[in-house]
Amino acid sequence: PLSEREYEVLEYLAKNPGRSITPDEIFSAIWKTKFGDITAVAVYIQRIRKKIEEDPSKPKYILTNFGMGYQFEK
Repeated sequence: PLSEREYEVLEYLAKNPGRSITPDEIFSAIWKTKFGDITAVAVYIQRIRKKIEEDPSKPKYILTNFGMGYQFEK
């Protein structure tokens, strides 16, 4: 099971499939603030991957586009 915040992050990514979304954009949309620790996004992405990916070290659903952000693949 996903926590409420994990679900919100996953839902946000899933509603924008194939598009790189920056950690700043995810943080602003989910945490509803422009100020804070955006490294929280990476922590939540890690947690979600551990729960939904067969092999979190080789993700198929939540990809990292280095320097750009995260991308959800169906």
